[in-house]
Amino acid sequence: MTRSLETEQLDTTGAVTARRRYVLRYAPGDAAGTIQQRDSTGRFRTGGLLAQAAPATAPTDRPPNVAAQMLGDDPPYVEPRTQEAYRYALGTETGPDGTPVYVVEATARDHGTGRDQSVRYARLLLDRTTRELVGLTLVRIDEGMLFSEYSRFGLRLQQGPDGAWVPAEHRVRAYLHVPFRAPRYFRTVSTFFDYQA
Repeated sequence: MTRSLETEQLDTTGAVTARRRYVLRYAPGDAAGTIQQRDSTGRFRTGGLLAQAAPATAPTDRPPNVAAQMLGDDPPYVEPRTQEAYRYALGTETGPDGTPVYVVEATARDHGTGRDQSVRYARLLLDRTTRELVGLTLVRIDEGMLFSEYSRFGLRLQQGPDGAWVPAEHRVRAYLHVPFRAPRYFRTVSTFFDYQA
């Protein structure tokens, strides 16, 4: 599999101030990838109160199961104790690759416990035949004492050579604000291609 990974840091006007891009190739199995191309411009801001909070990963690390990370073990919109905090909708459409899909949407209500939910919106695309997840969009808003976060995650899956659903594209947009620091805006896009059986 080949992965193109591009991360951008933006200023408050939306202008790109730094960009880092990798193209990585992963052999079948669990081995780390090899860098095929690397390019960067600008300078990413580092440090701050939360600099040590996230584990460092090398760009050659094999990508994690993004769908499992995005969904978590017990998403609040499916937990019985928080279901009243959401509005639900079910529809059908055709996915980008022509796959007929069910669209399941959960939107946090503007009143009651809905305002307290960090997952504000979830949109799941399920293959109509197999009921397997083929796409996912999540919007999160976390406002706390030490930081504020607004983030949007998108994942689109495709069928691999063996028929299993594998990542096609993963997008992240994030706004982070830590006290006494200027807000940070990031955008990351990963595309996956050249899968081998």
